[in-house]
Amino acid sequence: MKNKFFIIGIIAFILFLVACSGSTKYSNASYLKYIRIPEINNINPKSGTEFNTGGFVVKIFKCPPCPKTALCEPCMPDNIVISEDKKKLETYDLNERDLIVFVKEPNQFKIGTEYGFSLRVMDRKINMQNINDIELLGYETITK
Repeated sequence: MKNKFFIIGIIAFILFLVACSGSTKYSNASYLKYIRIPEINNINPKSGTEFNTGGFVVKIFKCPPCPKTALCEPCMPDNIVISEDKKKLETYDLNERDLIVFVKEPNQFKIGTEYGFSLRVMDRKINMQNINDIELLGYETITK
């Protein structure tokens, strides 16, 4: 009987690891500190730092496809802008309450919706903010 529960436990653990490996869910893990967006911009965290934050999606950018025969200008990688303020941005006129987050699928987000984000500071800096680029690790919609 003990072996049966042990095997079921091992299988459940493996399934959990497989399910989490491709997940983009927000990690509310206690080892990730929650940092407000203005603090992120002010402390300029070092590369590799992971943390949680929250905010509204205020801009979505997806680089348009380049036709095969055209010579297209390189564009910034797909990203969203998150903010502590519920607004909509048309440009990248950002303040300390805004943050660019590089994401693989920006269209999964909805402008004006509030999310919790798990983020990581990258080694590169192509954004126009004072901090290195930030990449998305996971997210969840905030419902109130």
